[in-house]
Amino acid sequence: MPKRLVPHNVLLLLVAAAIGLLIASSVGVGLGELLVKLGDATGGRVLKYIALACGVLLVIDLVCLVLAQALNSLGDADEPPDAQ
Repeated sequence: MPKRLVPHNVLLLLVAAAIGLLIASSVGVGLGELLVKLGDATGGRVLKYIALACGVLLVIDLVCLVLAQALNSLGDADEPPDAQ
């Protein structure tokens, strides 16, 4: 079996970060809207900016995940599937 270019732990970390950032950005937007409706416009704006930062990190994480998967697929392409 050929050695993977990206370790399994890195892929697992990227997937876990994607799930966590997705949840954090969704909760941040929801809580920000709740604070705006309750009359705390400043707190709502701050939470929306935090949610925006989580969304940007989520996009970066997903791009890194796609690139890591592409590197792993390139590493496996050298051998035919029956050569085990």
